[in-house]
Amino acid sequence: MQSQKELSRTQQEALEDAGKKLDQAFTESRADLLAAGMRFDGEEASSRCLRCDCRAYTFDTALRCECGHRMGVHDVW
Repeated sequence: MQSQKELSRTQQEALEDAGKKLDQAFTESRADLLAAGMRFDGEEASSRCLRCDCRAYTFDTALRCECGHRMGVHDVW
C-alpha cells in the first residue's frame, strides 16, 4: 500500500498529465476551427449549430450557438 505522500505525488502527476492533454486538445481544436474560418473574437462565426441550426458565436474561446450549445469542430456546418 502506498503512503499518503506517494499517493499525492501520483495524483499530482496524473493531474499534470491530464492538464497537458487538455491543453493539446484545445490547441488542436482551436487550430481546426481557425482553419475552417471561425473567429475567436466574440463575433459571429461563419457556421451554424448542427443540433438546432442557430448561428454559432465564440465566447471565451469556446464556440457556442445562440441556444448555448457548446460546440467543437464536428458540431457545426
